[in-house]
Amino acid sequence: MALEALDLRKEFIRESRSSNRFAAVDGISLTLEKGEVTVMMGRSGSGKTTLMNMLCGLLVPSSGSVKLDGDDIYALSDSRLSRLRGSRMGVIPQGQTALGSLNVLQNVLLPCTLCREDGDEEHVRELLGRLGIGELAEAMPAELSGGELRRMSIARALMRSPEYIFADEPTADLDDENTALVFDFLKETARAGASVLIITHENDASAYSDRLLTLKSGRLAE
Repeated sequence: MALEALDLRKEFIRESRSSNRFAAVDGISLTLEKGEVTVMMGRSGSGKTTLMNMLCGLLVPSSGSVKLDGDDIYALSDSRLSRLRGSRMGVIPQGQTALGSLNVLQNVLLPCTLCREDGDEEHVRELLGRLGIGELAEAMPAELSGGELRRMSIARALMRSPEYIFADEPTADLDDENTALVFDFLKETARAGASVLIITHENDASAYSDRLLTLKSGRLAE
C-alpha cells in the first residue's frame, strides 16, 4: 500500500522578545506510491527535511497523521515504530553517518546486525559495485572521500531492500557522473517496486522523477 500523509504540521517554538510558534511544515497532505520517484525541491529552510523526518517516523508531527497500510505510524509504540522503520524503510540522511570503527562492508551490514540477522555479503558487494565503490568494501571510513561515504550510506539504506526510501540530498559531495549514477540507481529501485522520495537541490533530478514537488515556507506546490 501507499504511504499517506494527512494534513501534517510541525511547529517549533522560536524564542524572541516574546515566544512565538513557527510552522516549519504547515498542513501538508501527500501520498507516496509504490514504483514511483517523487522529487521534492525548495530553498534551504523550506521544511523539506522536517517533512521527510515525519514521513519516515523520525519526528512526531504537531498534528496530522502518517498512515501505512491504513494505520497511523505515530499511534505505534516506540519499539514497534522502530521495527517498522527498520524492516520497511531506508533512510539516507544528510551528513556522514559512518561508524569509524567498522569497515565499509560492516557499515553497510549494520542494519542487519542491529536486527540480529545474518547479512548477505554478496549483496553488499553488489550494491557497492553498482554505486561505483566495490573496491572499497574492506576500506575504513577515514580512507574514503565525502562522495564515497555518501554512496556507502546509500548502500546501507538499501541493504534490506526497503519498500520506502527517503533520500535527503543523496548526491551531495558527488560529481556529475556519480550524481547521474545515483539517480539512475534510485530510479531502478523504484521501478523494481519501491517508493522513493528524493530531497535535492539538483535541477537535473527532475529528469528522473515521476512527480516533482516544490516546498515553499512549509507549504506544498506540485
